Amino acid sequence: MLVVVDCSRMPQVRPAEYVIECADANDQLTGLHWTTWGPGNAVGTGVESLNDCRPTCADGHPQTYPVSVVLSKLVTWSGHPHTPRFATLTLRYTGARPPGAGATKVDSLPD
Repeated sequence: MLVVVDCSRMPQVRPAEYVIECADANDQLTGLHWTTWGPGNAVGTGVESLNDCRPTCADGHPQTYPVSVVLSKLVTWSGHPHTPRFATLTLRYTGARPPGAGATKVDSLPD
């Protein structure tokens, strides 16, 4: 079983939502729909909900951006030697994108 590990260190398979910024949940994916889940990667679409932090992050508002999502780089999940997990998240903005953002965004995922 291929998994993506969430902020609570729980395995997820084809999650409908995924928090990217674990510390404050100011960046998360919602409405995820997966077209492929393994063996080399997982591919889907969804919406990135990103806090604009204006005037501060505590008082900011979520801004949404449509994205295509790719999970890749299978590695062994620490403490679970028989469970491969995705280690890299790549977002490609398919419409509007955050101010100053490029066309793609790559993040390492928690172990």
